[in-house]
Parts: sequence; structure tokens; C-alpha cells
Amino acid sequence: MVRRFILALIVVFIIYYFSMKPPEIKQPLNFNHKAHTDLLIECIACHRDAESQREAGIPNIETCELCHNSKNIPLWNITSHSLKGYITEKRQIPWERIYKIKDHTLFSHRRHIGIARIDCRVCHGAVKEMTESIIRPSIEFSKQRGMNNCVDCHKKERVVTDCLMCHR
Repeated sequence: MVRRFILALIVVFIIYYFSMKPPEIKQPLNFNHKAHTDLLIECIACHRDAESQREAGIPNIETCELCHNSKNIPLWNITSHSLKGYITEKRQIPWERIYKIKDHTLFSHRRHIGIARIDCRVCHGAVKEMTESIIRPSIEFSKQRGMNNCVDCHKKERVVTDCLMCHR
């Protein structure tokens, strides 16, 4: 009887665990990464701080306006009405951050992208193929970014694995 109860509890937990999804985060605009990467625009063109700063950063409206502007008529004509509004009013797009690094973790995009030259896909997966805005951290992304994955990569690349290098 106790064994059946424990087994049922385990089954319920497994179903609950695999059906959980992080809450959706509403983004102010739909962003199609694939449309941009199909034009051979690299991640670093918009996430400009990835090579030089701890955080890659979320692109500001000035970055969008480099291509999406009224002088570039073919692109301007297919630019969404919402994005045109942000550009013409010089307002920043209030993007909601999706992926957050825990406060006790010291992670630097500069070290990984700028110095080690690790491709963004190694940690971020197939973002280049996404046709809609990211609205929640994917379970796969969380697993990819998990500490075990970081440690495995550091061991494989013969990089220091001392806890204090990445944790306060």
C-alpha cells in the first residue's frame, strides 16, 4: 500500500515537473531573429556589448534605427507600425529581460565571446531560427546554461574550475 502511494506520488511529481512552463513574459514588439540572421546580421551587430562587457545587452532604438529608418525605403516600408512609432518618437523599446544570471554568479559575455570566441549558439541554442519574440526561458536553455554544463565545458577546454572564479 505504501509502495503504491509512493509510486503514485512519484508519477504525479514527474508529470507536474515536465508540464511546468515558466510564465510568459509579454514583449512590447514581436522580434524575428531569423529574419535578421537570414540577412547575415550577426548577433554582435545588435548585442554590441557581448564582446566587451559582462552583459550582452538588449539593443536600444538607435541600434534598430541604423537599418530601420525612413532613408532605407524598402526596409522602412516593411517595418512594423509599432517599431516605426518607437523610432520616430525616439522612445526606447521597453523589452522585458528573459534570461537573468543569478546575483551570486559572475558571468562575463566578454570573456566567453570576446576572448574565448565561443559561438553564441553554444549557450543560447537556436535563437537565430526563432521567428517570434522570446517570451519565456526555454527549459532546454536552462539545462544548457546549467552549472554542470559550464563546468563540463571548462573541463573540456582546460579552463579553471575553481568555484570562486564564478561564484561570490
